[in-house]
Amino acid sequence: MRFLPKWDNVLLAFADRRRVISDELRREVVGKNGDVAPTFLVDGFVAGMWRVESGCVRVEPFSPLPRVWRREVADEAARLEAWLR
Repeated sequence: MRFLPKWDNVLLAFADRRRVISDELRREVVGKNGDVAPTFLVDGFVAGMWRVESGCVRVEPFSPLPRVWRREVADEAARLEAWLR
């Protein structure tokens, strides 16, 4: 599990970004103005976006995650929240 910040190098620097994100999802993550949303990886691939709202990390997976991954994402989000405080 890894939470990537806005404009992370993983989504910007590689010539072939399909190693971590599909072209379809890339359109959701990268705005027309080039703004790159904060994302999280599951098993090495972008699985959703995240944001901080009222001090809480909110995750938005692109599709339903298996229970074990949901738990890992929730645990990582909790660690990020604690670090942000």
